[in-house]
Amino acid sequence: MKIYWSYRSVPDLQNLPKKEAKAIWKACSQKAFKDNKKVFWKSIGVFAVFLVIAVFTQGHYWLHLHEWMKSSWFPATIASPFHILAMRHFWTEASLPLIRQALAQRQVTAN
Repeated sequence: MKIYWSYRSVPDLQNLPKKEAKAIWKACSQKAFKDNKKVFWKSIGVFAVFLVIAVFTQGHYWLHLHEWMKSSWFPATIASPFHILAMRHFWTEASLPLIRQALAQRQVTAN
């Protein structure tokens, strides 16, 4: 499975100029997010899983955690980056069909 970090990691957009790729990405990703609420709930699920893991490990002193790791903000600090990466991946994955459709439409109008 390919992990999409941003619009620059989408193979279909890599051959385009940066400005044009970003415009296509923005239009398609906004439409995908509005039309597909599963993207949001999948990323929330990933956040919840990592938050539970972080809270679980925080409470176990046999891990010999440093004192700053035992504070209340530590679980959210661990879970948030994973949530952001998951959100970007799921969002890009949901945008792929729309991106391909926009590129095909762009090619037809160019001819």
